[in-house]
Amino acid sequence: MRKIFFALFFISVNALAQTPPRKAIMGLLAKPAANGILADSIIANGTFAALALQKGDVITAINGNSLASMEDYGKNVSHIRTGEKLAVQFIRNGKSMNVSGNAVMRPYEQSDIADVQYDWVKFRSGYLRAITRKPKSKTNLPAILLIPGYGCGSIENYMGSYNGKLLTEWLKAGYAVVTIEKIGPGRQL
Repeated sequence: MRKIFFALFFISVNALAQTPPRKAIMGLLAKPAANGILADSIIANGTFAALALQKGDVITAINGNSLASMEDYGKNVSHIRTGEKLAVQFIRNGKSMNVSGNAVMRPYEQSDIADVQYDWVKFRSGYLRAITRKPKSKTNLPAILLIPGYGCGSIENYMGSYNGKLLTEWLKAGYAVVTIEKIGPGRQL
């Protein structure tokens, strides 16, 4: 009986210690509209494409929360994670419509010159995301810890930002590069 208790305790602790699911990709380029948010483009393989929204749809609410501005939109989708239920109300050709489904996972970064590994680092009562990039098929490398600067952007956007050239040069020179998401205003664990 005691062994069963400890086994159940161990499984329960591990279940509670799971890292957060990956954030979803909404896949929407939008602009303000008089009664919501106008879908200017729907990006393939994103959540809104999976929900069959179309260019020209006016999104009026997400999960029951009205959208009066782009700021409202950002507040409503920034926390959505892979697999979460999503209900969207919108207007298409003057007709109000509703659709629901699950949020789609943001794709992982890919690289021709690096192996990219995602992980989580326990911090206070939550986790910080970490990404390690190392030259393809190389091991036992010197590593550089790239500490984010003043910006609030994601460490996943580094390759496309001003840091991308620096990261690429370090990888070509044989260094592994580790980035850890910083904690700060607007950053939720």
